[in-house]
Amino acid sequence: MLDGPINGQAFVAWVEQFLAPELRAGGIVVMDNLSVHKVAGVSAAIEGAGAALRYLPPCSPAARISTRLSRCLPS
Repeated sequence: MLDGPINGQAFVAWVEQFLAPELRAGGIVVMDNLSVHKVAGVSAAIEGAGAALRYLPPCSPAARISTRLSRCLPS
């Protein structure tokens, strides 16, 4: 457990130790554009497990639930 913000080194360790062992060949991991998601080692660990890594577009209103909900709610 970390107390405070995560850094790239800690995130890579988490991906290697916890996420990658749970992945299946052909799986897809989707991440946002947080800088720690793009440090060296993240994609290698995921792809080494046989999964693909995809990033959300920098501005993805369709992925934001608040945007979708606001369309359904009265003004």
